[in-house]
Amino acid sequence: MKKLFAIMFCSVAFVTSSKAQAVKYPVPEVGGPDFVRADSEASALAAAESEMSRPVEKRRIVAAPKAGALAVKRKFPQLKVCLVTTSASLVNEQYDVREVRDAEAFSAIAANIDYIEFDRDFPDSVAVALHDAGVKTISRCRCTIADLQCATELGAKYVVTEHPGKTRQLLAGLVKRQTGTVTNGEFRIRDPFILPVKEKGLYYLYGTVPWNVARGVEVRTSTDLVHWSAPHRVMTMPSSINVKRICAPEVHFHKGKYYLFATAILYPDPNHPIRSMAKDPSFEPPRCYPLTRSGTWIWRADSPEGPFEELSDMSATPHEFMALDGTLVVDPDGSPWMVYCHEWTQMQVGRMEVGRLKDDLSGLTGPIKEIFRADSAFGSNYVTDGPFCYRSPKTGKLSMLWSKFCDSGYSVISCSSETGRAEGPWGDFRIVFAGNGGHGMVFQTFEGELKLVMHKPEIRGHERLAFFPIVETEDGGLSVVQRNP
Repeated sequence: MKKLFAIMFCSVAFVTSSKAQAVKYPVPEVGGPDFVRADSEASALAAAESEMSRPVEKRRIVAAPKAGALAVKRKFPQLKVCLVTTSASLVNEQYDVREVRDAEAFSAIAANIDYIEFDRDFPDSVAVALHDAGVKTISRCRCTIADLQCATELGAKYVVTEHPGKTRQLLAGLVKRQTGTVTNGEFRIRDPFILPVKEKGLYYLYGTVPWNVARGVEVRTSTDLVHWSAPHRVMTMPSSINVKRICAPEVHFHKGKYYLFATAILYPDPNHPIRSMAKDPSFEPPRCYPLTRSGTWIWRADSPEGPFEELSDMSATPHEFMALDGTLVVDPDGSPWMVYCHEWTQMQVGRMEVGRLKDDLSGLTGPIKEIFRADSAFGSNYVTDGPFCYRSPKTGKLSMLWSKFCDSGYSVISCSSETGRAEGPWGDFRIVFAGNGGHGMVFQTFEGELKLVMHKPEIRGHERLAFFPIVETEDGGLSVVQRNP
């Protein structure tokens, strides 16, 4: 067995100013700590006893599964300990894997574990929690560029590998990807939104980027939807806002200005607690989804490249809500509306809601209306995600794309407004795309073709851009063009 090496990742630094600048990623450094590994509680405690007999400067990190790691940390708090997560092969279902791994991550935080080692993805929210608690994450992944990129973008500080030479080469290629022109398969993105600006000959791509650039929004540009520029920062949240991460940005052109809609998830604040609105008083969301303020904020700029300036110092959605993924809808009379998701973590079953925006888009005005629930279509799953509304230039019909987890995985669903207005009523639910990808939107290419863009697959760290041709059906709905096998 070859000796295991650790590849160290530096923290990511960003340069921001009033003008958008490229995000800079430093070259990772090779090196790392020395581990002694154990596969049970007894062997972990024996290894710890042995390490305690060594000089302090020569003590290795004791790495063991959960029971052993916690036992060592309790008995020898002065030792550095690594909790090795349960192998995904021991659990069959994806969500069971997440629950096991999330529980182990929070056990590591509670016990002041120094490191946690994993061989599958953590959700971004758990990666942030580990990072903020000072737990260094270690990825035990295959020596491929995709897996190394996944590890860095999920916050890994080290990668355990038996191929240090090849890993160095791949990391060098990864740095070039992060700072130069890339193709669709070479960068991670969730919740993609594309704004075509024909007079510039450019497509502007916004989306949820890795947790380590959580305080702002970036944009990439392309002339062909294949090759994309390095990311440039277009908005950074003020340091006074205790924001955990930014997600699902969209940019809409409205009355001569560009408006950025994005969801800000804040850290829990005891001075502004968020209450459950679930009908079942015993309902509690998972620990990785705490009740905390979240909502869609709106910014304005003269250019799609920013800089975007906030229209209000609070979210446009109600401040007592856990809301996300707000999108702009303009009714036939010119009135602006916002459709957004009311989170399942607060409601138990997610809702899609709509509200009238002020004419300057600085916030909602008037009553909020629920337009449907997650369980209104295709199963009882409780998630509502990513609404995007498309009005047919031919018929004026208003359609909405949104996402939820169906039997086939994360999917894109369409529905339509019976009145052509944002308030609906909405019906005629259809699955547009099924197959482990979602949070889609529709745009028109410079050649006049309609395209659906989404992230795919729904596997943390591996999400990529996915494009599909889409057409309007005879009844004015939307349908993905089936490709030949």
